Amino acid sequence: MHEAPVLERSSVKRSAPAIPKASEGTFQRYRVAAIVLIAALALIAVGASGFYIALRDQGAAIIASVPWADQYAVIIFDHHNHTNFSDGSLTPIELVDMAKSGGCDALAITDHSDTRGTASREQFDSIAQIRWRYPDFLLFGGIEINMPSYGQREHVNVIVDPSVEVEILPELRNAAEKDGATDEAFLRLAADVTAQVPQL
Repeated sequence: MHEAPVLERSSVKRSAPAIPKASEGTFQRYRVAAIVLIAALALIAVGASGFYIALRDQGAAIIASVPWADQYAVIIFDHHNHTNFSDGSLTPIELVDMAKSGGCDALAITDHSDTRGTASREQFDSIAQIRWRYPDFLLFGGIEINMPSYGQREHVNVIVDPSVEVEILPELRNAAEKDGATDEAFLRLAADVTAQVPQL
């Protein structure tokens, strides 16, 4: 019969592996990064709240539903497109032909507000010709407004009823692009203009 070996406790003390300590500079960098992240999140929250309040206070309508929503209508709508009137590569008719071949039922042309071709007579004529060629296709004129704040790096798409686009879109483009424009002034004008549009 074999005897089980006797295990003895070692008298050598073991210590946990050393965890390297962060230098004061590393800790300071993390603290600054955390503060910057929190400040950025707070700025985004304040900006979104301010935008909502500005729209609400200016009387802009928020559409909760559309009359045909419960009629099982399915519309594939591409609501943000650029053409060669701003920084896109396709003409409006080429864009619509591509959208139709891809299964779209509706499309909005929303070229940038800082180009001369956007909301121009030439662009409206092109859109009118497409509507005549494809009467069952929903084509909306719109504009991607470069908001005055943040060096015009923030954008808002505006899509309007075709019956008023020729009057409204150039006015909104000019308001956003004029020297000294402010978000507040633009939103006030947008609310005034939309208040004049007939409601459904």
